[in-house]
Amino acid sequence: MPAGSITMTMRPPDSQSNRPVRKVKFAWTSDAAGAVNGIKTDGTGSPTIVGVAAAPAFISGTIVGVTFIPSASAAPTALYDVTLKDDEGVDVLAGQGADLSATVTTRVKPGQSFKDGTTTSLDPIPIDDVLELVVTNAGNAKQGTVVLYLR
Repeated sequence: MPAGSITMTMRPPDSQSNRPVRKVKFAWTSDAAGAVNGIKTDGTGSPTIVGVAAAPAFISGTIVGVTFIPSASAAPTALYDVTLKDDEGVDVLAGQGADLSATVTTRVKPGQSFKDGTTTSLDPIPIDDVLELVVTNAGNAKQGTVVLYLR
């Protein structure tokens, strides 16, 4: 059974034709246990969808940035956690949604670590999956927004 609620906002595909970066917003509200889970981009768990006619199911592209915005009026508990799981249950945020501030907007650029023998770097994460936003440790009826930037 889903916990919490999510409103997902996307630009319709026709408005993205001349824009190289796409934006998907997940505005969430936690349940009494401080959690959001069981709500997926394919409509599972009944998210509210804005900007497109139906749940888009798959979210496709390369993650070029993520912004975590705590609510000013119903701020989550300090050090709350956000993951964005793909079909295999892997966090496509690569752990960068852990221990977030209750008052400060956080911007990250998740990537997958790799090592070429001399340099340790991050490679942007490509996705083509149904995604599930999971929030934990947020507190009762708290709110925030996760903005996913894709190319």
